[in-house]
Amino acid sequence: MMYQPHYWRRHVIGPIGIREVGGVIGVDANYAVFRTMPDKLPEVFHLGRCLEKITHEDGCPKFRGKLCVFDPLRTKNSLVSPV
Repeated sequence: MMYQPHYWRRHVIGPIGIREVGGVIGVDANYAVFRTMPDKLPEVFHLGRCLEKITHEDGCPKFRGKLCVFDPLRTKNSLVSPV
């Protein structure tokens, strides 16, 4: 087996910043992804920050954009799987 089975636990911490400019709401939040394998302790796999833009159309919130910026010093291996 090339890769061990593992589980990811995602945590969004925040929001840490909320602002509104011209009807667009900007929300910033930090996130962490922890990886757990059956025979090992959990480890920090990925850390970063999400920058999201939200608008309202017909009274419903809609995402206008989402940008995730990760910390390359805290990222294990290469990113071959979406987090």
